[in-house]
Amino acid sequence: MIDAELCIYDSIGRLKHEMKVTGDSVALPKLPAGLYTLLLNENGRAVRKKITIVE
Repeated sequence: MIDAELCIYDSIGRLKHEMKVTGDSVALPKLPAGLYTLLLNENGRAVRKKITIVE
């Protein structure tokens, strides 16, 4: 079970979306095509992943 904060940044580091995550999965907001960095922060432990959204 996840209880964390998720931040989504665009390719130049601007914060695009911030949300609280609870449960086992999360639906990302609709974002335009591009490269993004997801930062999941759970109790001081952070995980960073780069994703590409295509149309």
